[in-house]
Amino acid sequence: MAKVEINTGTSANAGDGSTLRAGANIINNNFDELYTALGDGTTLASDAGTWTGNTSITSLGTIATGTWQGTAIAAGYLANTAVTPGPYTNANITVDAQGRLTAASSGSGGGGGGALDGLSDVTITSVQTNQVLKYDGSEWINQTDATGGGGGALDGLSDVTISTPLVNQVLKYDGSEWINQTDATGGGGTTTVTMATTTATVIDTIAWNSFKALEYTIHITNGSNIQAQKLLVMCDGTASSDHHTEYGVMYSSSLLGTFSTATDGSEVNVKFTATNSFTTTVKFIKQVVV
Repeated sequence: MAKVEINTGTSANAGDGSTLRAGANIINNNFDELYTALGDGTTLASDAGTWTGNTSITSLGTIATGTWQGTAIAAGYLANTAVTPGPYTNANITVDAQGRLTAASSGSGGGGGGALDGLSDVTITSVQTNQVLKYDGSEWINQTDATGGGGGALDGLSDVTISTPLVNQVLKYDGSEWINQTDATGGGGTTTVTMATTTATVIDTIAWNSFKALEYTIHITNGSNIQAQKLLVMCDGTASSDHHTEYGVMYSSSLLGTFSTATDGSEVNVKFTATNSFTTTVKFIKQVVV
């Protein structure tokens, strides 16, 4: 409440001031407010260096020692920390048990900010257009994309060699690089090879260490003439170890050609030699025993 004063009247013994009782009440009320503000309503605590109650202190100077609402106030209780005042970016902070900042530093990325090269496990050196980020075993670095990225030719890759590709061939790994070969899965698909020569023509190529036996079901067309047969091929995985036999041969008019095999490098070539130079079409389905 606001301070209340005793009315002392217009002059001594004028009888128009506060009565003795009223004056005593004013004195008591003023002291009650002081004892409540500076103590617990009954006892003043300021002379003992201890503050109690819920008094708001807005400007009382420096409090050296004492207790404020149960918390000891000692010299340096709110001393400055080692944190340098100023702005921080992506800040790394340390907070003590009293909620004070005791350490702060700017971060090096995170939160979508900063640069990719600012990350601790990324090193970017002389970056070039279309490079990609790759892990080298210890960190992420920028390198040229070795996958080809849709540009250039498949044969231009360092671990791919394409030799005389044929229809329906697939890319297979031979232990050191990727090469083109006929699909050895069988798969039920039909392979078609067309020629117009009496020179032996390769109709299929397969790595000699990728099978134990091959069985071909074959149909041949030359004009209105047709031929159907089986061809069995085997190889023990070494040079010149290929063997073959033709069986079940049947034709409508005359024999349209014969089959042979030969090793070439690490592959077995299956060849067909036509009896004339007119257009001849060979279709086959292959089954593989591995």
